[in-house]
Amino acid sequence: MSFTFVTAKTDEEVKQLDPPLERLLWWTRERHQIYLKKKAGLPKPWTASKVLQSFFFTNPYRENDKVTVWFRENIREPMRDDPRVIFATICFRWFNLPKTGEMLIGSGIGKKDCLLTNWQETRAVKELQHLNKEGPVFTGAFMVKAGNGPPGCKIPNVCRSMTEVWNDRDNLLSVIKRDVRIERMVSEICRYPNLGNFLGYEVASDLRWTWVLENASDILTWANPGPGAMRGLNRLEGGKPGLDHRGFIIRHTYVEDPIGKMNKLMDILNKRLKFMPKFEMREAEHICCEFDKYERALWEDGGRMKRRYPGGA
Repeated sequence: MSFTFVTAKTDEEVKQLDPPLERLLWWTRERHQIYLKKKAGLPKPWTASKVLQSFFFTNPYRENDKVTVWFRENIREPMRDDPRVIFATICFRWFNLPKTGEMLIGSGIGKKDCLLTNWQETRAVKELQHLNKEGPVFTGAFMVKAGNGPPGCKIPNVCRSMTEVWNDRDNLLSVIKRDVRIERMVSEICRYPNLGNFLGYEVASDLRWTWVLENASDILTWANPGPGAMRGLNRLEGGKPGLDHRGFIIRHTYVEDPIGKMNKLMDILNKRLKFMPKFEMREAEHICCEFDKYERALWEDGGRMKRRYPGGA
């Protein structure tokens, strides 16, 4: 479906939009326009919003994320009908960097040296440590849990956890075949050491586009609200996140019935922004998180923004 560019509002004009839902809808449309304008090769700035010009915000649609595009083209799509796609997805997302993904693929999916389909902990640790000398092998976009230990333990610890997933891969597959739900996949993945809800939900969101979860019964009814999404829902109700004594954002915000509220938001997004690609619960959760970041920067009320973005002139 075609998307029509519209005149962007400045941040000062956005402040006049009320209730907060109107600002969320504006942000969703405006951030997607930035993506389309950049993709079309149009010159900067792609928006009149100084906040969106200055700070990093991910696309409303996770599938348009740069790393997700690389993963989709190089791992997920080639393996979309392969039972091994579950382990391959967990393995890649634990690092979440294309350069690490290339090392894990080796000479090709299914080849003898492909760690995604032929996991070997000792070789993985050795090759990752060598690659790490050229720069980080883990993403900087989110915290990667690796347990406690001396300096340099992160790679061995993650690889040890990966081995537990590899050894249990047949059991994991059988569980998911019996109960095809995104929520169940997240709960199963989180049983493994150092694999929390955030990463579990990222993996399940990837597998939603494969044979594993493409027919999941809860695609349009369930999402895993992280701290950012909960703060975003709180803002939609007129609240604001507090700061602790150090000036850091209080991560855990209570919102009653977050799943129900995200479900209603998904419906509103699809009705009010019907000219945009269809929204699912994953987008509703993600947009709440990014909306909280935008509101923090817009009103300067929720702590310092971390990632700068060169989106100005």
